Amino acid sequence: MEAKHALLLVDDEENILNSLRRIFRREPFEVLTAASGMEGLELLQTHTVSVIVSDQRMPKMVGAEFLRRSIELAPHAVRIMLTGYADVEATVQAINKGQVYRYVTKPWNDGEMKMVVRAAAQRFDLQESNRQLTAELNKVNAQLDTLDSKLEQRVEERTRELRSAYEESLRLTEALELKVKELKRSDRIQSDYNR
Repeated sequence: MEAKHALLLVDDEENILNSLRRIFRREPFEVLTAASGMEGLELLQTHTVSVIVSDQRMPKMVGAEFLRRSIELAPHAVRIMLTGYADVEATVQAINKGQVYRYVTKPWNDGEMKMVVRAAAQRFDLQESNRQLTAELNKVNAQLDTLDSKLEQRVEERTRELRSAYEESLRLTEALELKVKELKRSDRIQSDYNR
């Protein structure tokens, strides 16, 4: 089964990484693992990742900081916080600054973890589709703006042409009316002369 999405798992505990890797071995994910936030950031520089799952409590760089910094390298990745502690402040910080989609508590239920990551991958796909459709819409709107501008220019040109033709027809009508009056006067003079 070919992997459609890359999944980055970040935790400083090797047994946690092994457990997570085991959960996703039959899933359609390319699974990448990192034992620290710095290692995770290095992987993000060389891999395109759809979903990131990071532990909160890690030495040197906590999960909230890693997720915040990961935004620069993987702005569209969907982020999930993994925590074994009821650290509400860290969770709020991760959600607000690290753009966390969900958080999962340790110990987790394998089925729930799969569902959360699958939902995150679907969210990534929807957001990617939305970005593509928005780009296409912007392109079409730009084309319509160009056509509209050209149409307005053509309407203005045609209006000037019609106005000029109308003014010319008025001038010719006035000239014709003068000629008709002249001819009538000339006919009257001729008639008067013939009598």
